Amino acid sequence: MLPVKTLSSQTIAPDSQLNAGEKMEFEVASVRVDNGPFVPPSFALSPDDAYIANTDALTADFALSTYIEFAYKLWLTSDQRHALYDPLPKWVTAERYKIQAKADHPVTKEQMRLMMQALLADRFGLKLHFESREVPVVVMTLAKPGVLGPRLRPDTGGTACDAPRQPLPAKSDPRTMSADDIPWTCNYMLMPRSGNMTLGGARSTTTKLIAEFLGNLAGSFGLLDRPVVDQTGLTGRYDFTLEFAGPQRASAGPGADAEQGAPAGPDLIEAAKEQLGLRLKPGRAVLSMPVIDHVDRPSEN
Repeated sequence: MLPVKTLSSQTIAPDSQLNAGEKMEFEVASVRVDNGPFVPPSFALSPDDAYIANTDALTADFALSTYIEFAYKLWLTSDQRHALYDPLPKWVTAERYKIQAKADHPVTKEQMRLMMQALLADRFGLKLHFESREVPVVVMTLAKPGVLGPRLRPDTGGTACDAPRQPLPAKSDPRTMSADDIPWTCNYMLMPRSGNMTLGGARSTTTKLIAEFLGNLAGSFGLLDRPVVDQTGLTGRYDFTLEFAGPQRASAGPGADAEQGAPAGPDLIEAAKEQLGLRLKPGRAVLSMPVIDHVDRPSEN
């Protein structure tokens, strides 16, 4: 377990959740256990800004843990997930709940998160606070001051993340898309390539989210066991693509044949430096860490 130093406790959500100016709640909402086939959500319950324009409704079919992470805009590493959920009953991460909810007017994705916070408190009795803790992290900085990598570019100002959905362009086909193409989606994508390679990327995102994406993915590959914290100093929005080898690279051996499934390129950390100009190095930082104080199974509807 990573050593931590608790600095303070707060019972409020992160700053990104405090901008509504009023309590936001759904006008109507239905919650029920769902043991049937999974039904995809009406929009991605992701920490990025991909959304549907002018929507006032949410339909989703996930475990309570997914709704918590959506509501509080969390992108957790494996260790952070264990720390948050292991003290809780197993149903929090195992049972799916179908939620159908509607606001009384079209809302933004950030407002939808706030409405989900209110629903979770009302229906699940969720009580959650954040503690500021100094913890070991991986610090993400620019490898060369002021210089972006070739595949990290300022946002081109294309289609807004909440614009009406359009047919995907031909170049979005994983078989034809080049790693140098601008991603077509504000969702973080991962697409398999030949030779055990993966192509990832997103449009109109922030370096904070890129850091969390790298930390989450590197943790799942066993490359890192700490969260990645953005200290690039970059503001604004960026488009990026990243092509990297899967976790089998280390076991394949230096002379492995790419046609037999061994990768033909850099691992995730090497690719971040070469392609995005982002260096990852160990450090320490103060993070706002969620702690769940109470949760109940909901009464339906």
